[in-house]
Amino acid sequence: MEQVMSDNSSLDGYLAKLPDDERRILILRYQVGHSIREIAAIMNLTEAETEARLTAARRRFDAYFDEGSN
Repeated sequence: MEQVMSDNSSLDGYLAKLPDDERRILILRYQVGHSIREIAAIMNLTEAETEARLTAARRRFDAYFDEGSN
């Protein structure tokens, strides 16, 4: 249980490093479970813009995660 809590706080820390829009798009997709179409409507973007921003946010998050793992 303690390890899970530690993992969650680490993930929250990595999310906190992201710009607001990137953090928001990751939360909407992976915590809330919205579709690309739903996120696009919420954020007033096209679906293509949403996919591109989601990809960029995942890459930045992965980079922060990889830095923290080393």
